[in-house]
Amino acid sequence: MRQAAKTRDQFHYFLPIQTRWSDNDLYGHVNNVTYYSYFDTAANALLIEKANFDIHQSPIIGLVVDSACSFLHELSYPEIIDVGDYFKNRKLFTHLRTCHFQIWSRNCFSSRTFCSCLCRP
Repeated sequence: MRQAAKTRDQFHYFLPIQTRWSDNDLYGHVNNVTYYSYFDTAANALLIEKANFDIHQSPIIGLVVDSACSFLHELSYPEIIDVGDYFKNRKLFTHLRTCHFQIWSRNCFSSRTFCSCLCRP
């Protein structure tokens, strides 16, 4: 059963990302695999900015052990997007947690895609 998209006000962290020309595929929209790079970028930025995580010195790494992505509307270059991370566990990297990411285009107020990942340290 498909998970419902969350509303923007349920999210606590947003990272703006400029789509790139190379993100588009032959059909003129962002390739499906590129969405995961947006989610990965937002997750790492969150850890660096909010948890002072040092990606170069830390002996801890985060692993995505399960993921699913639902595509609601397509994106294409040159859109600017906001990737939101919805999390309740504020103790980052201490417990198994489910991350919920969602993308909004600045050209549209409805969500474009969402992803949930089961992450563990």
